[in-house]
Amino acid sequence: MKVDGHLLIDLKNGDEKSFETLFWKYNEHVYHFIYSLLYEKSMAEDLTQNVFLKIWEKHETIDVEQN
Repeated sequence: MKVDGHLLIDLKNGDEKSFETLFWKYNEHVYHFIYSLLYEKSMAEDLTQNVFLKIWEKHETIDVEQN
């Protein structure tokens, strides 16, 4: 799953709109992946939320080249 480079650059620079776009574009994919491993709805929801929270907390360290 390749993320648009411009979106990552904007996210790295702290653009909240880019984060929102990333969330709405990939939230369902991340949730389904986690759910396929755990088969536990509430835990998959919590972990999905944690994934995106961690992305925002570490947005300044995103390596755009690594995608």
